[in-house]
Amino acid sequence: MAKVFIMGAVGRMCIEAARAYAKNVAIPLSIGTQFIIKGKAKVDRGCCSAYEVFDPVEFFKELEKRGIQVHERVHEYQKLG
Repeated sequence: MAKVFIMGAVGRMCIEAARAYAKNVAIPLSIGTQFIIKGKAKVDRGCCSAYEVFDPVEFFKELEKRGIQVHERVHEYQKLG
């Protein structure tokens, strides 16, 4: 069954959301793959987080080159009383 998008405000939002999703999934995956091929992965087996496998600074620089911006916000809380 084919999917049909109704072009209007909602239809355009669906298409833009799909593009943004694809960009934010495909590009980091591509960067990770390139790092593995170039021998920049720091693991030989097992299950590890991306921060353990790839240099985060280098990874975020590659994201920035491709137009993906990452913002970090740190909130500090303290117990009252």
